[in-house]
Amino acid sequence: MYLSNLSYVLGCLPLLATAALSKRQNSTAPTVQVLNGSYYGVHSQEYSQDYFLGIPFARPPVGDLRFRPPQSLNTTFNDTRNATEYSPACIGYGSDTWVLGNYISEDCLTVNVIRPEGVAPGTNLPVAGCSNATDTLACLRTIPTDTLSSILNSTVTTGFPWGPQVDNDFLLAPFPASLQAGNFVRVPILTGRNHDEGTDFAPKGINTTDQFLANVRSQGPDNATAVTIAALYPDIPAIGIPATLDGRPTGPLASYGVQWKRISSYIGDLRQHVPRRIVNQVWSKYNVTNYSYHFNVIPNGAGAWLGSGHFREVAFVFDNTDGLGYKNVVAVNPFEGKGEEFFLLARLMSRMWVSFITGGSPNDSGVSCVNWPEYTLENPRNMVFDVNVTKLAYVEPDTYRAEGIQYLADRFADVYNR
Repeated sequence: MYLSNLSYVLGCLPLLATAALSKRQNSTAPTVQVLNGSYYGVHSQEYSQDYFLGIPFARPPVGDLRFRPPQSLNTTFNDTRNATEYSPACIGYGSDTWVLGNYISEDCLTVNVIRPEGVAPGTNLPVAGCSNATDTLACLRTIPTDTLSSILNSTVTTGFPWGPQVDNDFLLAPFPASLQAGNFVRVPILTGRNHDEGTDFAPKGINTTDQFLANVRSQGPDNATAVTIAALYPDIPAIGIPATLDGRPTGPLASYGVQWKRISSYIGDLRQHVPRRIVNQVWSKYNVTNYSYHFNVIPNGAGAWLGSGHFREVAFVFDNTDGLGYKNVVAVNPFEGKGEEFFLLARLMSRMWVSFITGGSPNDSGVSCVNWPEYTLENPRNMVFDVNVTKLAYVEPDTYRAEGIQYLADRFADVYNR
């Protein structure tokens, strides 16, 4: 809800940039006069710039101002205040905010201003970043790393896609077209997805078919296509994901939405299972060795309403049974409190991955009697990893949700622009 340090700069900086700029008090302490007072910053000899960091642009959103639109500053001061350090980042909702050691606070509505040294008082400075530069890439190369990093980690960039972009150099065509034309590096691959990928990407609160259709249309399909997709992904909890959630979310889980299992199936296929299946089919079309897995295990810390979601297999692939990197405020050791079968599966999977990396086949692991078949168009099959079966793994035909996934795949480029 609240914008982090530099995310507000594009909207607020013009007011600040036209303020009267004073000369530096000395070679190391530049100062600036703004509407409600003055600040001293820090001079960078390396970049020949003056930094003014952590200047409030609104009243702190604490107490009664929490969850309200930013309120204008309503006080002035006579002393020259410190603007030499970045303020804490705003409290966010993504796990990276908490686990990477960032300093966070509600009192975070501040702006960082960087100006060239030696600017005369009254000078109007450009502030739309590099967007108006003749050569935007060249401009971005001149920005200090900390400044660029702050921008890229702020809400300024949340609406921009970060997928592969056609640049007519490294990428000459969109992903599906390149693959179908055989324009890819033909090396063996081992790829796969988790059973309930969609629970980590689906929006909460989808309670009606109209809301489901609106979500589908928001991603590119027209109304007729959306209606077909709704038919291919019907509101039948028994066939939705995760299968570990019985029926619909209720009680404390009601906020996930009545059609949680429906939207999770659709979003999981669109974002994860469709591209995986396309890749396996294309590799097979061009007779390149490839293997596919389907991971169906719920580790410690994942509830039945999330199932075997995104990233759940990684700890098993690396045999990370000590949970290194997981034990923090947003994650727990995936193996804590679990039975021997979880540890055995981690050993099996990690050795299969090593076998593939070193020899080109996952079947020389020495720890499994289940043969992992190559994926082919004639006989597309996945290796399923599941702690609830005797051998911890079995082979399945790659036909789950076949009609829906194929319908999405056929429209991946033209409708979804992927």
